[in-house]
Amino acid sequence: LLATKKNLKDRNSPPIYRYILQMRPQGEDISVEGIIDLAANKGSFSLAAPSLDLNRFMGLVGLTPQTISVGHGSFLSRGRINLMPFQLVEAQVTCDLEPILFRRIPLKLGSPAAAADKKPAISYDFKTEHDQWLMEAKVAISEPLIASVNLNNTVTRKKDGGHSSGNFQIKVLTPPDSPARPQALQFLKKIPELAGIFAIDFDQNGTWQASVKTKSQETQGNQSEALQVEFDNIVLNTALPTLILEGSGNLQQDKLDLSLAITVSRVEIFDTDNNITIKNISGRIPWQWPVSEKVSSGEITLAGISFGNYDLGSFRGGVRLQGMTYLLEGSHASSLLPGITTNVSGMAGIIGSSLQAEFAAHIVPTPLASLPLGRFHPSLSKSYFSGVLGLESSMLFAPSGYEGKLLVRVQQGRIENSEKKYTLEGIDISVLLPSLPDLRSSPAQKILFKKATAENLVFEDGRITWQLESPESVFIEEGVFRWAGGRVFTNAVRLSPDIKNMVIPIFCDRLRLADLLEQFGVSNAQGEGTVNGRIPLTVGKNKIHFEDGFLYSSPGQGGSIRVKAFDLLATGIPKNTPQFVQVDFAAEALKNFSYNWVKLLFNSEGEELYVQMQMDGKPMQSLPFRYDSTTGLLQRIENGGQGIKQPIRLDVNFRLPLNRFLGYSGRIQDIMNKIR
Repeated sequence: LLATKKNLKDRNSPPIYRYILQMRPQGEDISVEGIIDLAANKGSFSLAAPSLDLNRFMGLVGLTPQTISVGHGSFLSRGRINLMPFQLVEAQVTCDLEPILFRRIPLKLGSPAAAADKKPAISYDFKTEHDQWLMEAKVAISEPLIASVNLNNTVTRKKDGGHSSGNFQIKVLTPPDSPARPQALQFLKKIPELAGIFAIDFDQNGTWQASVKTKSQETQGNQSEALQVEFDNIVLNTALPTLILEGSGNLQQDKLDLSLAITVSRVEIFDTDNNITIKNISGRIPWQWPVSEKVSSGEITLAGISFGNYDLGSFRGGVRLQGMTYLLEGSHASSLLPGITTNVSGMAGIIGSSLQAEFAAHIVPTPLASLPLGRFHPSLSKSYFSGVLGLESSMLFAPSGYEGKLLVRVQQGRIENSEKKYTLEGIDISVLLPSLPDLRSSPAQKILFKKATAENLVFEDGRITWQLESPESVFIEEGVFRWAGGRVFTNAVRLSPDIKNMVIPIFCDRLRLADLLEQFGVSNAQGEGTVNGRIPLTVGKNKIHFEDGFLYSSPGQGGSIRVKAFDLLATGIPKNTPQFVQVDFAAEALKNFSYNWVKLLFNSEGEELYVQMQMDGKPMQSLPFRYDSTTGLLQRIENGGQGIKQPIRLDVNFRLPLNRFLGYSGRIQDIMNKIR
């Protein structure tokens, strides 16, 4: 230490000293020089440390090379002081540091080498005004990304402690497409400016309370104020969140309790086909140090969730922290399925030495009434569903990956469309996905129904055994139901959008002919006898059609048919024409006809189902017709004379409007494309 007395004109005045102090703490050179003015009760100083090996000082603050590795640093400082009582009036500090490693993560402070405007790594200004300290700090970062941190705060001293408050600003200056962007941050496409305020209260015992709040800078239509993340085919856009971090602790007890409140007005998640939007996210997440079994509580709310064009509803839940584990209990109220509430529970925390999480969802079987299905697909417009819905789901996240399962159950279901005149009732469906995220169901899933009607068609006691193989493929293992007094079934078939035309073979076993004709719109048909056969159903992109379908009676087994009126045959045929006479003869024969065999052929022509019925037998009563040898045509006998009663071969053709007959336009392929 070297101090020199300056020459004074007034030798009775207190002296002014100039001093130079050379120090070597931890073997490093630091020099301090300045002036002490006893008359003015003040002084000034400047400090210079051109090159300090900072590693030598890490042990003094409890840090090890495994935690942080630093190099050399240079420090320059100047300021003013008051002497009695001693007080730091103002100070300015600048320093530059070599790259720092935090647990092997590189951090380089200061301006980039190519920057035109050179800035020190850290600059700090301090000033005293009355009982307040005014502080301003600036930090420049060049690696792992270019950024700046500005901090302004005021400290007010009190008898029993003090109060500090101020604001901060963090800017990321690295362009999104810069090769200098760290690989771990390449998925961040937009990083907006983060700014906020903070406050700290402390007392003389070391107890403190603090809060940090970010300022939401969201501007309508200003995309620069959005945070954008892109990972593989998923893009996340979110408005800049508002964060409130609150904490308390005691310096002497090494204890810390924190909670993080977060508010986000809008979050959007996009993939290649869909997007999820979450509106008005808010919550408060507790945290504490050291780990304690004390329970801290928080909450989280998602006011609006949508998937594509579907409004999924809202979520509200409570969060509890116990030890190193977070527990979640909440519920999701569905807008898409009114009245349905999904109870959600979860756990996330450090188990052993790794992070694990579990989530479960449960819907108590709940009735749904008159749910419009048109909101799911336009082809289902004016169709409504009612029934009871239940759900069980769980998901486990671990370092090795994640897996889960989902079980959905629908009971007492009913689908109806009064306009297209079809209903499906007594529906019972269960779907088990045992290995999420793999969208593949267990084999032998069941779809049951008690009764299905479409126009005059009536199917009963249906059972479909199926498996979801992937989002693009459904495998029908077996389908069977009762129809027209017999049984209808189909063998294995795979439904996929990749298949332009799917052929579903429908096998018919012992269908009663009279019931079958009545299903086709022939009223008051009666009789004995059954038919068997195969009707291939082809499902195309915009329609369904039949091709080369046939039903026939068993060899050696005849039957009878009685139809009071067969109006379908004469539809659209003018009277007093040869065609009408032929149809009139067939209708008269079918009023009471005994057949040895019967065959029905099915084909589609445009939008119509073309049915050709062939019979060999004889009428049970004389038909009021005679054969006119001159014209070669049949003529009706009006005077009650002898008619025709001998065996005949009867061919009857009639057409049905296929789409109206089935009650649905057959856009099954289109629905499969939507599933993809």
